[in-house]
Amino acid sequence: MNKRIIIIVISSLLVGFAAGVFSMQIMTRKRIHDIIEMQRPPKFRDDLKEQLKLTPEQAEKFDNIFKEHIQQVRGIREGEREALKNAMDGLYNDLAKELNEDQVKILRDFEMRMRRNHQKKMQRDREYHRPE
Repeated sequence: MNKRIIIIVISSLLVGFAAGVFSMQIMTRKRIHDIIEMQRPPKFRDDLKEQLKLTPEQAEKFDNIFKEHIQQVRGIREGEREALKNAMDGLYNDLAKELNEDQVKILRDFEMRMRRNHQKKMQRDREYHRPE
């Protein structure tokens, strides 16, 4: 009887774990999709152009204005990335000041692994979600 209960409990935990992993995967994909969609020219641009029934001259100016503002938005994102990178560099450098030589080596190895993993993830995301 005890073995049966243990098997039921373990099975329930495994099913719950699998369901949690599956749910998290779906949420992560949605977040990545949302971020990538932000990198593409917004859909509302085409919808707005269609509703406005622009002349060819207006459409050209509209596209130029739109591109300029999208570049500003991307510049803001790049600035945020740079600020985050600077903050993380500061964190690792301040931590290193308080550690012994062996600990600093471990910290630097950890830092390099984190950077490589982040770069691989960003590359996969770019390959999977190529902007138009």
